[in-house]
Amino acid sequence: MKRTRNPLRIVGISLLAIGAVAALSGGAFVLLQPRIGSMGNAATSVPAPGNVRVSATPIESGADRLTMEWSFLGGTNWSKATATGNEFALSETYPLNDTGRSDGCHTYYARLDADAKTGKWTLMLHGSDGTEVRSGGNLPPGKSVADAVKPAQNEPSAVIGTPAQITLARIDGVPVRVSVAR
Repeated sequence: MKRTRNPLRIVGISLLAIGAVAALSGGAFVLLQPRIGSMGNAATSVPAPGNVRVSATPIESGADRLTMEWSFLGGTNWSKATATGNEFALSETYPLNDTGRSDGCHTYYARLDADAKTGKWTLMLHGSDGTEVRSGGNLPPGKSVADAVKPAQNEPSAVIGTPAQITLARIDGVPVRVSVAR
């Protein structure tokens, strides 16, 4: 019995092989990059000067305990961080890659912890240069942590123009904010 070749089958297998090679050589890599909205920017890219990228990450959430983190990636460096009560600030900015300065950084993260056992909440703001400030207060008596603490900035990634006052959460209705300088 003589074997015949099917030209359509050969073409189909060839196209499949070419597609696989293209995908493995980087074509699929572009498709797998995270995108935010219609901007087309990766979720971890440095924003343009005058902007800050805020990314929220829930760590633990329950009736008795809440832990949430936010990262701040600036289009400029901040050389000063402050905390007073429920108000935090990143200020004294200068351009990225400024060869005349070595203080400050453009990457910070904030960590909010609220615990019913202690009846307290704390927020720590920590920069990649080692700068750290923290503040906190008492949780309202008689309320669960889930009822008392409501995260406000909970988008996975958002680019916000500066200067800005970013409300991270509300504790018994009172905002916990970070002011970000331009």
